[in-house]
Amino acid sequence: MDGIQGRLEDVLRLPGREGGTVAVHPNVFHDVIDLAPAAGWQVVYAPGRLQVLLAGRPGPALEQVLPGALAQALLAQGAAPVPVEVRWVDALPKNALGKTPLIRQEG
Repeated sequence: MDGIQGRLEDVLRLPGREGGTVAVHPNVFHDVIDLAPAAGWQVVYAPGRLQVLLAGRPGPALEQVLPGALAQALLAQGAAPVPVEVRWVDALPKNALGKTPLIRQEG
C-alpha cells in the first residue's frame, strides 16, 4: 500500500485548460528535464506558479530552454498555462521522512 501511495503523491494535479484538473505523471517531466545535466530535480507547484529545482552545476542556457519546453509539455497534457521557473540549487529539499519527492504541491 505504501508503494501505491508514494506513486500517487508524485502525480501533479494542475488546473485543466477546459476546467477541472489534469493529472500530470512525472514521466512528462522526465522526458524534458532528463536532458539537462543535473544531478537531480524536483518540481514544486503552488497555485499560479511552477518551479523546477535542479541540483548540480548550471548548464548552458537551461534557464531559458527548459521553461518553454516544460510549458509545452504541460499544455500537451491538457493543463492550463502556468509560468515555469527553473532554479539551480545545491541540494533538493527532503520531506519529513528524509526522501526527496519528484513532485511537491503547496497550497
